Amino acid sequence: MTESDTRSGIWEDSIIQDYYINYYKNLSSRELDREFNEDILTLTRAYSKLPDSQREAFIEVLSRIIEFYMENKLEKEIDLSLHKILKI
Repeated sequence: MTESDTRSGIWEDSIIQDYYINYYKNLSSRELDREFNEDILTLTRAYSKLPDSQREAFIEVLSRIIEFYMENKLEKEIDLSLHKILKI
């Protein structure tokens, strides 16, 4: 097993995925924004240091993170809006 396979296997582990999914779902919308901004900043710094051969795979990871953020952000904003509407 190569180092790349080991890293890939770690991120595909359901326990780790569940941890991060639950962690982000338990954040408020504002906290989610803050975490996302910090994560993207860190990842873009890492991206700039990668050799060209690894950048394509890294872009896929970035796109998954952005997709995950957008789905969670949308869900949180809809829940917040519904809560405000139903409270009125």
